[in-house]
This record gives sequence, C-alpha cells and structure tokens, in this order.
Amino acid sequence: MNFIREMSISPKYRIIGFLLLDICVFGQGCTTATRSGFYSQREVAYTQFNPNARDMYIAELNKHFVSDVYGNCSSFVDALNCLTDSTKVFCHSLGSYESDVTWTKPSISRPDKMLPLLDYIDVLCAAADSYWMASGTNEVLCIPSNRLNAGYVHVLPNDMNWTNPIPREFARELVRKGESPVARNKTVRIMSHEVLPEVQFRNTEFKDAVIWLCNQKKVPLLFLTKGSVSRYPVSFDMTNAPLFTVLDEICRQSHQYWGFFDEKLAVLSSDDFITNDAWLLPDSFILTGHPRGPAYKRILPEEDRAPDENPVMLEKLLYIVNKPVIPKVFFANTPVSHALDWLSKQAQQSYVVRLGSGDTWDRTPSVTISMTNATFLSAVDAICEQANWYWGFRGRIFMLFPEKVLKEVRQQKQDELRRDKENPDT
Repeated sequence: MNFIREMSISPKYRIIGFLLLDICVFGQGCTTATRSGFYSQREVAYTQFNPNARDMYIAELNKHFVSDVYGNCSSFVDALNCLTDSTKVFCHSLGSYESDVTWTKPSISRPDKMLPLLDYIDVLCAAADSYWMASGTNEVLCIPSNRLNAGYVHVLPNDMNWTNPIPREFARELVRKGESPVARNKTVRIMSHEVLPEVQFRNTEFKDAVIWLCNQKKVPLLFLTKGSVSRYPVSFDMTNAPLFTVLDEICRQSHQYWGFFDEKLAVLSSDDFITNDAWLLPDSFILTGHPRGPAYKRILPEEDRAPDENPVMLEKLLYIVNKPVIPKVFFANTPVSHALDWLSKQAQQSYVVRLGSGDTWDRTPSVTISMTNATFLSAVDAICEQANWYWGFRGRIFMLFPEKVLKEVRQQKQDELRRDKENPDT
C-alpha cells in the first residue's frame, strides 16, 4: 500500500522521500541489513537492498571527514545542516523537527581529530533517537525512530520484525481465508504510527465517513457489500487517533466490519460476513458454537433446531450478537418482557418471542438478576434459566421460547411422524 503524508522538508527532498517510499513499498517491506560493516545500531536498509550499491555509497561517503561541529548547534537538524555546509553532502531528516525534542548533545570520544562523516552521523542519530541510511553517493537520509514505519520510508531497526503478530484488538476486524497474516501485520504496524489529528463526524453516512478516512492516508479501499452500502449515520469526535481505531468506531456504529482483501482494506456488512465462508471468525472465538467460558445453559437443544441449520452461520451469528458488553445488568422482580426490551436496546439487537396458546406477553414471569460486564447472550441466558425459557435462531432471527412451547412443538412433530407411519400413502 502507498501511504504518503506531507513532509515538512524542501520539495527536492520530498521527492527523494517519495521515491524511497515507493521503492520500499514495492520491495515488500524492509528490515535492518545484516551485511558486515554496518555502523553501530543506527544504520538501516531495505530488505531487498542492493549490497553493491550500498557499499559504493558508503565508500564515497567515507571520503568525507568532519571535526566537532555539534558544539554550536542547538538541535539535531542544526547539526545536520552544519554537516551539509561543511562537507557538501546532503544530510537531511524526514519528520525533521521531531528529532529535536529528544536531542541531547553527544559526547564525541575524539573531539580534536577529524572523524569519518558516517561515524559522526551515527553518534548524532543515537543522541536524537534516529536512524540513517546512505541514500546516494552524496546523500544521507535520517529517520526519527517514531517515523521508521509510519509511511514515509519503511525501514526497521534490529529489534523489529514484520512477522511478529499484532493482537487483533479491534472489535470489528475480520480475517479472510488465505490472506497473509504477515501482510496484515505490516499494514497495521505501519499505520499504527500514523494518527489523524482531528476527526469529527456529525450524522455522516457510513460510506462517506470511510471514504473520507481512507483518503486522508491514501489507503486503497474496497466495498464488498453485495447490496446497497450501509446508510447508518456515524457521529463521534476523536483526536490524534490511529486510522484503524477510527475505522473500527465507524464500523461499530454502522453495523459493518472490515478486514484485508488482496492487501487492500475492505469493508462489508454483517450479512456478507455471515453468508461468505471466506471470512473467518476471529481467533478469540472457539468454533464450537460457544464463546470462551462456560457453555450456555439455555441455548436451543439440538433436537429443537432446524434440520438444515448451517453450523458455520450459527457460530457467526453467536459471535455478532454477543459482541456488545453491558457494564451492569440489574433486574429485581422484573417481568421477562421488560428485561428483554431493556437488553435489546442496550445491545441494539432485535428478537422474537414465541408464546404458547393462552399465554400473553403481559403475564411473562419475573426475574431477579445482577451482573457486571455481561454480554447480551450471557444476560439472556440468565433470564431464560430463571424463567424456564430457551433461546436460539430461526434462520437469522433471534428467538426465545418458553419450555412448554418447545414441548408443544416436539409433540406436534411426534404426532406428525406417527400419522405418517400409520398412513404411508397419504
């Protein structure tokens, strides 16, 4: 992906930075070079760098020597400017002024002698929490540590590894079968350093909000929803927020999900997630029909479920319905009808109740429950346990059944089977 942000440097150097970015992006990521002769821990290079070209750059740059020039410099950028003036080698930094914050004047071990230019830059970068690379025979590029993976030039120091997993901490992120986890980790790690200074949405349509967000960072975007794109409006404010944090909140408010599709950012609806087997459940969900923790006590028994029920769809439905966490659930002799209405509003979940003949919604039993940090289904399960009800899905509809209703349905099925045996020709 080509993530580009304006740089506060001259047009010439901006072009250089963009070219370096494109080289790295199409080079499939970067890391610290392992070739011998690298300086300290402050030189970085691309994964697929040309070692011969690097050695040629280093050889030419090592022809330049400098004396102690930092003494009259008030900042890291000033020191680089002094080096440029004294050696005629272009020494510049991406995100220039940010390194000045961490600047502490280094102690040069040989202040009275001329030092090789690159040795000197290595010391300066260590003092400014920055890294450097030889980007030409007459040019050195310095990168503040907080910009190494932030979309300017994708390089890594020794303590970084693209393959290290990043927790899927986002509530609305999905995983697609066959997508490379390494590619996902790269993208999330890079973009986690890029923040949006200010985000304001006021009843903004989902599609408009996502397009605006991706345009801020030049992120390739796909809408995978088969039907019309969600028009749920989103409203929230954020400051200095990473892109995926903002995207996650947009999707949460609009009942959508996001993931990576052929290394592009994709958004899709709950229905498309449920019906498309290419989209997998997150690792935090065990594919047994139950989330981690104790199994539900009042989920519909197997014998009462539809014979053609898709177990994968059921698992996804359980995952989607169970996502909201309700901080406190408290009912004291509350009718089941009132308790369910309150829960459905908290979780934005609709439901259907199938009552038996002679029953009325107003005469549902009462329950007394006290729970903290409860999911929708755990609270419903507790209600059903006290009320002697069951819950489950008919297709994609969340339904609740008093036990006596299930008994009536079972009896009807048994009667039908018996009639079919007694009258096989009818």
